Amino acid sequence: MRRIIEYKDAKHVVVSGDIHGDFKGIVYKLCIQYGLTDTLLIVAGDCGFGFEKQGYYEAVYNHVAERLRKANNWVVFLRGNHDDPSYFSQERIAYERWRCISDYTILQACGHNIICIGGATSVDRRERKEENARLREKGHLETAVWWPDEAPFCSLKVIDSIPSDIRIDTVVTHTAPAFCEPQNKQGLKPWAVMDPAIVWDTDWERRTMDAIFLFLRGHRHPIKRWYYGHFHQSWSDQREGVLFSLLDIEEMKEIPLNGAETLSFIPDETIQLRGHSGEGVFLQRIDGNEYELCGDLKYMRIIGDAEVEDAINAVDPPGGPFLQVGSKVGDMTIKEIRWNRDDDRFFLVLE
Repeated sequence: MRRIIEYKDAKHVVVSGDIHGDFKGIVYKLCIQYGLTDTLLIVAGDCGFGFEKQGYYEAVYNHVAERLRKANNWVVFLRGNHDDPSYFSQERIAYERWRCISDYTILQACGHNIICIGGATSVDRRERKEENARLREKGHLETAVWWPDEAPFCSLKVIDSIPSDIRIDTVVTHTAPAFCEPQNKQGLKPWAVMDPAIVWDTDWERRTMDAIFLFLRGHRHPIKRWYYGHFHQSWSDQREGVLFSLLDIEEMKEIPLNGAETLSFIPDETIQLRGHSGEGVFLQRIDGNEYELCGDLKYMRIIGDAEVEDAINAVDPPGGPFLQVGSKVGDMTIKEIRWNRDDDRFFLVLE
């Protein structure tokens, strides 16, 4: 089922990794710890729906609703392998600011068209099936810890039905194509002893995402970014011309505003950032094509290697413009981002 939901009042879009039932915690982080407002938060699966009766999730929403309203924030959930798919296919939770969405829903916010596709394979599914059986023996018929239709599905017909005036630029899924990390399958060996089919099934899961990627590309959707969770790791890299970001548990990243990476030259030796929250940030030429990032970096987000990200992003909220390898600077492109640990300075190489 494909549907389109528009968030006209959102000024920021943030994606989170798995939350495993920490609904109140993710709202606290969004509204209080990071102090974000006017923000659409997309949880990329393993939300935790289905482990409790539906009334529990209604009570959680009632607890956080006022905080979301005051901050003018919204939270959207897509399904992971640790979610009851019926909460999403039937949209059993569907408040204005707090909703589960079905696979292939398109979210429109901040100039982005974001397609959301859930599902993955549980490596511990055999143990979870056995636990389900114990729950049934005890009379627990409304809850479970595993669901047979957990895997993602490729619906080329649904993708083909996307209106021609809607071009998908961002994808949020629970798992990822096979060419993304992680690619090492050593961790599957212990599970394969009890469940030999798990290796084939997890491979099929990733191949399904390959097909979705290729079909979106084949329909000329200008995909720039792809966010996913599931693997409880953090990683980001350009693959096939797309910036893929694997999000760890409750890790958040903001989808850059369209135009936030656009910079203008004023004068020849200085590059001034143009865009929201970044008026006090500029690049000062050091030598040749090397520049130092100067000014108030409080609201600046930098995507680089792990050391660069730890240096600035660990203490800053996930708001503000982004700089990353591949960002355009006038008619040049950022080739490299470096961090000088000794004096906490950032340097960019342009080409």
